[in-house]
Amino acid sequence: GEALALPRECFSLILRIVGPRHILTSLQKVSKGWLSASRDPELYATLDYLPLTMTMAPLVALLGQPKFSRVAHLSLHHKHKLGMKGAEKLGKVAPHLAYIDARADHKLHLSDDDVLSLAAKIPSLTGLTVDMWNFSSFGVHHFAQKMGSRLQ
Repeated sequence: GEALALPRECFSLILRIVGPRHILTSLQKVSKGWLSASRDPELYATLDYLPLTMTMAPLVALLGQPKFSRVAHLSLHHKHKLGMKGAEKLGKVAPHLAYIDARADHKLHLSDDDVLSLAAKIPSLTGLTVDMWNFSSFGVHHFAQKMGSRLQ
């Protein structure tokens, strides 16, 4: 059949509306045109859906792809083991990462060390949302100190 030609702006608008989850799971597979349009880094500024089977190594590999170069908001789940090395890897592959949401998965338990590692290794980080019972008041205090004026 005949392909419908849409201006690139229309593709981008449609992809922004449906969001990264549907782009990654189905829309980029529709055609070469959809695949090409799905490579726009601006579409992935917020990455709030990741398969629960994705561990830290595949997440780092995913974020290292050019289309994910503008990720600013990332949701983590329990398969993402942080620590100093995990936080450092995130800081390297996601230089625009400003906000991490770690409450999407009740199985994710960030320690004081995890939170402090995020503050130390992700210089662009300005915000973090967590379930407060996962780390101590010591961790909250030192996280705020380490973040300083970056904290919003």
